[in-house]
Amino acid sequence: MKTYYLLALMMFLADCATAQKLTPGNYLETPEKGILWVEHTLTFHDDHTFSYNRWSDDLAANEYGAGTYQIRQQVLTLSFEKQVPQRPPQAQTYPLASKPDSLVFTFRVTSNSRSKAGAEPTIKALDASGNTVASTYTNEQGQGIFRFARVAQPQVLQVSFLGCLPYSQPCPASSTAFQVVLEPKHGTPVQAGTIKEYPIVNLADGQLTVWWDKRRTNFVLQP
Repeated sequence: MKTYYLLALMMFLADCATAQKLTPGNYLETPEKGILWVEHTLTFHDDHTFSYNRWSDDLAANEYGAGTYQIRQQVLTLSFEKQVPQRPPQAQTYPLASKPDSLVFTFRVTSNSRSKAGAEPTIKALDASGNTVASTYTNEQGQGIFRFARVAQPQVLQVSFLGCLPYSQPCPASSTAFQVVLEPKHGTPVQAGTIKEYPIVNLADGQLTVWWDKRRTNFVLQP
């Protein structure tokens, strides 16, 4: 009888461990300083699902994935099951006062990229053949401006940034203000069916510390 209750208790404790959840939210790695910037993000949801991204200055090494997770016996297990849809860049436009013989296009560009690249977003004007007829960078506040004579109106306006999907649209016929949000390219998807296990060092107060690729790595829940 004692053996029966002992086994039942062990099964109960195992079930409790399996059911352990992380506080839902976006966990951002506190990266180590080094020559090459690398950063991981993990987003955990209340239904034991997660999404994962690896960001790096080496764009070819970026990767992403999603699936389900569990915590058991102080080990975080990520089971990759699906790909995360790529979010396209977004833009809002507002009309500006126009002059009969000229056009003005202003830009306010932000990015959700985690890249630490020092370059600013690039704004280009293209002709009907896709050739660049004008190009500029945004300033530190993400602002840029183009002025054209109406007879020299380009065909396409394009905004790009290292590691992000470019935004482009046909050039409006009147002066316009653009507010553009660029989204990072996801990189290489982690193959469905992949299982990764990370021993947990600490799990408390919105912090998750694990052994990640033989390196002690700290993730902090973002407010």
